[in-house]
This record gives sequence, structure tokens and C-alpha cells, in this order.
Amino acid sequence: DIRQAVFARDRWRCQLEAVDHAGPCAGRLTYHHRRKASQGGLFTIENGASLCLRHNCELEADADLAALAVTLGLVIRR
Repeated sequence: DIRQAVFARDRWRCQLEAVDHAGPCAGRLTYHHRRKASQGGLFTIENGASLCLRHNCELEADADLAALAVTLGLVIRR
């Protein structure tokens, strides 16, 4: 399963867990698409990252967190 492979690669941790200014983790671990499916991103190990539910949801709403995620390679813009 691709999700399990991504979680294992990321050592079962949110990739924003120890990043300054990201805030605390909360919720279950989720598969995050680096490049959204609507932008041609595939459901693959290479296009995935492990994020807690809080950080995965906040990437859509918080421009500063999204910009931080871009610099870390957790989000790929077009």
C-alpha cells in the first residue's frame, strides 16, 4: 500500500512535526500529495509526504504554512 510505504519512509512522523513556526501536530497521520491530483500529481510514493491531519488541513488555509511547506519540498507548485 502506497500510504504505508510513505509513512514508513517518513518514520511514521508528520514532516512538519519539528519545524519551527508550524505549530504542534494533532490528529492521525495522513498521506499528503506534494503535487495535487488536480495539477497532475499521482498517488505515488515519490509524490507523497506524511503529515498529521492538522497540518494537512492547514496547508490549504494558512498561506504562511503553505509557503513553509513549499520551501521544505512538501508542496510542489505548478
